[in-house]
Amino acid sequence: MTIFSGKTPLAFSDEKIKGAFVEIDGEKFYRIDNYDKMLPFFISLSSNCDIWTYLSSSGGITAGRQNPNKAL
Repeated sequence: MTIFSGKTPLAFSDEKIKGAFVEIDGEKFYRIDNYDKMLPFFISLSSNCDIWTYLSSSGGITAGRQNPNKAL
């Protein structure tokens, strides 16, 4: 069965999500292959001061100081 978005047939692949450390210019990074196949997730970054940051894997970001009324 073919699924369409409007008149465009959608293509699905069975490529696996996998991650590995890579080195670029002597610095280590973590690469995730096929990240677009992952379910959305939420990240909270902590700091040693009153700054807070929240990130969404689907593109949302917010940050602020002390409380939500001071969000950036």
